Amino acid sequence: FFKSIVKKISLSYDNIILLENIKKSKKLIDNIMSSISTGIVKINLIGEIEYINDSAIEIFKFKNENLLNNHYAMVFEDNMNLLELIDFAESRNHILYEENLSIIRKDKNETHINLTISPVFEDGLNSGSVISFEDLSDINKVKSTFKKYVSENIVDELLLNESSLELGGIEQEVCVLFSDIRGFTSMSETLEPRKVVKLLNGFFDKMIDVVFKYNGTLDKIIGDELMVLYGAPLKKKDDILNAVNTAKEMFTTLDKFNKEMLSDGFPELRIGIGINYGKVICGNIGSEQQMNYTVIGDTVNLASRLCSAAKPGEIIISESVHKELIGNHEFVLSEDLTLKGKRRPVKNWKYTHHIL
Repeated sequence: FFKSIVKKISLSYDNIILLENIKKSKKLIDNIMSSISTGIVKINLIGEIEYINDSAIEIFKFKNENLLNNHYAMVFEDNMNLLELIDFAESRNHILYEENLSIIRKDKNETHINLTISPVFEDGLNSGSVISFEDLSDINKVKSTFKKYVSENIVDELLLNESSLELGGIEQEVCVLFSDIRGFTSMSETLEPRKVVKLLNGFFDKMIDVVFKYNGTLDKIIGDELMVLYGAPLKKKDDILNAVNTAKEMFTTLDKFNKEMLSDGFPELRIGIGINYGKVICGNIGSEQQMNYTVIGDTVNLASRLCSAAKPGEIIISESVHKELIGNHEFVLSEDLTLKGKRRPVKNWKYTHHIL
């Protein structure tokens, strides 16, 4: 009898330990689910929500609502596209993945998610589905920010291959283009401030469209000067050719722009361009309060000096650029240039644009 009592007590104790371990495991899983940034929702076979983590609540901006045991059609009633995908996944009983899905949050604002719906099996039987939501709002903020500086396809490539974007400061070969409006300072003194702004904004809009067309990165606008990079943050096989094509198309685009603006009484703009290719240090440069992705080094300085030496309608390229332009006879070898910061005269080639 005593042994029987001891055995029962021992079994009860084992059950208590097992129950405590299950509670600890459940608490651990809950903590993990609460800490991850992906939203997780578990629904049962009749569509009731059995579990929802904090991230899912944050993504959809639910407010102090008791969501458990409610049908998902009620919880996500503002998102017919999401409901249709859940219904479709349940009817097929297989994993469904949808990229960049637009959803409406409870605060009525739109955001985008990557959606995954997976069936759940217990002892070989379907017990419902797990729905995960990857919030893309931060990624889209990055995209909208980067799109001010680089073309959309480069932004998408950066986000797909984050390892290609080294922000700490690395050495790599980059083609640098400078474009500067000639005589703009004196010209702006004769124009009203609002006309100066209108003229510059219109000019930069046209030029930056050309830059993005050839996969350039807008490094900065300095007054009436553009600094553009090819090969940073992403290196392409045609970086040098893209830089040269950008420069040539800038002239033809400017011709059209001038015709449009002259009819409104604006003066004609003329630009000079310098291009150089070589090693630079690129990365986030600045202070803790403000950092900008840029490049520094002698390659940049020479490109700027070549731009300064270029007359209106001229592109001046360095030897490192010219040797990559196989079979291009549009650039003519010019007299060596004596440039500030250079001990020896600099070999260069020129292209002269003729207004049609």
